[in-house]
Amino acid sequence: MSEQMQKLHNLFQLIETWEGSNIDIALEIISSDSELKTAAEARYAQVLRLTEASELIKLKDLVKELEEQPSVYAKKWQPGETDISILNKLPVRQIFCSYNLKNFPEWICHLLQLESIDLSENKISTIPDEISQLKELKVLSLNDNQIEKIPENLFELTALKTLNLSANKIKEIPEKIGQLKELQELILAGNQLKSLPESICGLSKLNSIFANANQLRTLPGQLKNLTELEALYIEENDISFLPENITELQNMKYLSANKNRLGRLPSEIGELNQLVHLSIEKNRINSLPESIGNLTKLEYLNIEGTMIMKFPSTMLQMRSLKMLRLGGAPVSPFYNQYPFDTRRGKDEIFDFIKTLV
Repeated sequence: MSEQMQKLHNLFQLIETWEGSNIDIALEIISSDSELKTAAEARYAQVLRLTEASELIKLKDLVKELEEQPSVYAKKWQPGETDISILNKLPVRQIFCSYNLKNFPEWICHLLQLESIDLSENKISTIPDEISQLKELKVLSLNDNQIEKIPENLFELTALKTLNLSANKIKEIPEKIGQLKELQELILAGNQLKSLPESICGLSKLNSIFANANQLRTLPGQLKNLTELEALYIEENDISFLPENITELQNMKYLSANKNRLGRLPSEIGELNQLVHLSIEKNRINSLPESIGNLTKLEYLNIEGTMIMKFPSTMLQMRSLKMLRLGGAPVSPFYNQYPFDTRRGKDEIFDFIKTLV
């Protein structure tokens, strides 16, 4: 390598630390040599063009522009080998684009330091296999698109903590989702799922599942293994029963199962002693188990549109209740008169319960 080539190589390395002071030093040297300047302009022309820039000094703003300008990702671009090597080193941590995209911009899969991608509310139908290169990715939001299938390569993103695929057209979640051992939040609402894979039960760090507005008929049998689970939202499905072992989820705080086909609650529902929110609106449930009285931290209970006619006496122990919704249920004194009946405040609720036990 000639002395001039070595000098150029070193200057490029200095620039590609992406630290402002280093870029200043490199550009000062480059500006005094036309040959160096021409070579640098050729090297960075394409990445600068992404942000409508051409001057080398704009390299100092490149990371910020890529993180803050959504229009960048609406551009079609097939990066060359040199461009890819530049993208690989760029410390871009997050991107957001809701710009009516029809395709997932594949070139972002070369931004190897990405930690968060939000391409929600577009028209994306496929996820490129190359997404598996983003080993640092922690948040992936692709909700409100037109995705029908999840590529198995996606499950190589083992650093993921949040996966949002809601409001798509997904019919199946591959078993390989069990590889996402760091996953904490799984959002699958508004798809066409008939089941959830059993491998989900191996995601020991999962603390919330949103699977509402699907076509689920059952839940995975080993939900009890999700010991960190705090929130389970399964409204608007076709679920006819909750697994009895759901009562072993000692960290559960929010359970919402509105608009299903539930005939009863698990007999030991009271073992969910951290529960603060329980909603079973518009199910076929006609009674509440005695153990419900053990939910002494429960603040919100919704039994609207059920067939419940009376309360077990144990409910007198539930002195934390702040809201009780019972419109359209026979237990309401306004049943068949008014569709709404909501009791608010601990004292009002306690006095009302006393009249029905």
